[in-house]
Amino acid sequence: MKDRSSLSGTLGLSQHEIALLLGISRSQWSMFVSGKRNLPLTAKKKLMAILIYLQQLKEKDIFNTKKLLQTDQRKNGELVLQRKLERLRYEQLLLEKKIAVSEQKRAKNLAALHVIRFLEMQKKDPASLLKNIRDKVERNLATENIRRLDRLRLRLEAVITLQNIIQGKM
Repeated sequence: MKDRSSLSGTLGLSQHEIALLLGISRSQWSMFVSGKRNLPLTAKKKLMAILIYLQQLKEKDIFNTKKLLQTDQRKNGELVLQRKLERLRYEQLLLEKKIAVSEQKRAKNLAALHVIRFLEMQKKDPASLLKNIRDKVERNLATENIRRLDRLRLRLEAVITLQNIIQGKM
């Protein structure tokens, strides 16, 4: 072997990893690389088999680093998109639940408001009691107002749009 020092780079492994794979100590590998010592026969055979395999890959153009990196980057990109899609689906579920709860509260408060209007027309219940109930209902309606619902619905639409964009990229 002409250039033993480039073996680590060729194999893409550290000295320690190569030594472990060949069944030798790291110092034996280091001395082999520096030309001070030969490898045991079994380690030489294993190293030669690895180098022959790598050479065959180069000849078949399968060992194209660029292709491997592109494939890894594409897989990583898809993985990132999948995670983002999962987070968006979770956010969609939360928003749908918030919207449903808000709509239920709003419907309940509107029904209560109608009941109070009816009772006020009957003029049989104390006005102060009805006023207190009306104030409470109106406060509840203020917290569950249309603007809040619209914001939630817009966020939901944005989440669904992002999901569609991400799915189109995958």
